[in-house]
Amino acid sequence: MDNERFAVIQPGDDRGNSMIVRTILSSGREIFGFATENVYGGAWDIGPTWNWIVTGNSSFLVDTGRRGRGPQILEMMETVGLTANDLDFVYISHGHEDHDGGLYDIVNATGLKIVAHRTYAMLMRSYENHAPTLEKQDFPASCWRCFMPESFSSENCRDYQQEREGLVVTGVGDGLQHLGEGLSVLHTPGHSPDAMAMFVDDEAVIAGDTVLPDITPHPTQEAFFNDT
Repeated sequence: MDNERFAVIQPGDDRGNSMIVRTILSSGREIFGFATENVYGGAWDIGPTWNWIVTGNSSFLVDTGRRGRGPQILEMMETVGLTANDLDFVYISHGHEDHDGGLYDIVNATGLKIVAHRTYAMLMRSYENHAPTLEKQDFPASCWRCFMPESFSSENCRDYQQEREGLVVTGVGDGLQHLGEGLSVLHTPGHSPDAMAMFVDDEAVIAGDTVLPDITPHPTQEAFFNDT
C-alpha cells in the first residue's frame, strides 16, 4: 500500500503499544487503528490489541481493548481529531477481555450503542442450572470452558465480568448482515462462539483474532459448542 493511503500517525513504543495508523481505502473511507497495551505477565504478553475507527456515513469504533483501556482509546481518538460525537456505535468483534474489556468505560462515558453477535449477550451472563460444573455456576457462560487457572480468573476477570452483565447489546444474526453502506459482517465462530468478521467496501477485512494461528482453534472446543 502506498504512502498516500497508509500513514503512521503516532509511532508507539518498541512493541507497538500506543501506535496510531491510518488507512485510506479506494472509496475514500478512512480507517484508524489504535494499539492498546495487552499485558498479563509472562508468555501471554504477545503484543497490543488493535482497535479501529471506521469512518463513513456510519462511523464506529471496533473493539475497546483490555479493561481500563477505554479512556486511553478516547484520548487516542482526540489525537486524530475524533470524539465520541463522531461515532454511531461500538462494534465488538468477539467477547474476550482484551477486545471488550474497555467497553464498560467507553459506553458509560459516551452513551454509545453496542453492536455484537447475538451470542455475545448470552455468553456474558451466568446460567446456574446449565453450568458444566458446580465451580462454574457463578461464572458467565463465556468462562465455562476457559483453560486459564482460577488464580488468573480471580485476578483479571471478576470485575470485568460484573461490568459486562449490565450492558445492553444490539445483536446481529448468523448470516451475512449489513450494518450500513459498504459494511457487512459474517459470523465466524472458531476463536470464540460469537466472533465476527467485518467487510468494508469490499476492500478491507477486520477479523478480530479469528486469523491468529495457534489461538483460534481451542477456545471453541466441541464441549463449548454443545454448551452454547
